[in-house]
Amino acid sequence: MTDLKRIALVAAVISMGGLLYLSLNWIPVIGPLAAGFFVGYSQQGSTPKAVFRAGAYAGLLGVVGVAMLLDTIGLLDTSQTSTAIVFLTLWVLLVWNIVGVLLAGIGGMLGSLTGQAKRLVDILQSGAGFPLNISLGMPRPRRVVNLRPPPAYSNERPGHEDEKKLKFSICPQCGASNPDTSALCGSCGMTLR
Repeated sequence: MTDLKRIALVAAVISMGGLLYLSLNWIPVIGPLAAGFFVGYSQQGSTPKAVFRAGAYAGLLGVVGVAMLLDTIGLLDTSQTSTAIVFLTLWVLLVWNIVGVLLAGIGGMLGSLTGQAKRLVDILQSGAGFPLNISLGMPRPRRVVNLRPPPAYSNERPGHEDEKKLKFSICPQCGASNPDTSALCGSCGMTLR
C-alpha cells in the first residue's frame, strides 16, 4: 500500500472514530474505549504508540464535535444561560473529555492487540504442528476413560485363559478408572468405598 493510500485510510478511520466518540461519549468509560477500540482494530499491524495516538486523535476530533454540538444547541451561549453554568459545563466536559481521550487511546491499543492475538492463535492452530486447545471460558471436557484392561492382562488372548481378569471401579466424582483394590481415586483422591 502506498503512503498516500495509508494516510487516507488512517484519516478515514480517525474520522469515523471521532464520529463514534461523539455518539458514544455519553456512555461513561465504555463509549470512549469502544471508539478507540474501533480505531485500533482497524489499524492492526501498527505500533502500540501509533495506535494510541490514532485513538487519541479520534477522541480529540470527537471533543471538537461535542463542543460544536453544545454550541449549536445554545448551551455555551452566555446570553441565554448564566456564566457560572456555562463555566461549570465547560469544566465538567473538559475534565471528562481529557479522560475520554486517554480512554480512546487505551481502547486503540486494546483493539490493536486483539487483532494481533487473533492472528497469533490462527498461526498456532494452523501451522504449529500441535493442537492448541483454547477453551475461551468453556468448561474442559471430561477425559474419556477406557474401561477395558489392556490385552496383556485380559483373558481375550487365546492360550491365556488362566490369567486373572482385572476389575476396575469408576470414580463418581471425576470419572477416572481405578483398580478395584484401590480405596482412593488415583486422580482426585476421593474415597471409592
